[in-house]
Amino acid sequence: MVIDLTDHQVAKTIGTAGVVLGFTGLALWRTSGRRVFTGMAVVGFLLFIGLAVFRLALHQGWMG
Repeated sequence: MVIDLTDHQVAKTIGTAGVVLGFTGLALWRTSGRRVFTGMAVVGFLLFIGLAVFRLALHQGWMG
């Protein structure tokens, strides 16, 4: 995550934060069983997938 912060690529940084949020939510859900952590994991992973598709679209020239 530190490398993503220093290379000034916002989409990559937010995507990495999404992965961290997803795995944190998954770990907390497994230890506590609370449904709020399931939602946190889903939001984190969806954020990562969405930004990965966005970066792919930019790289392929579909956008911008």
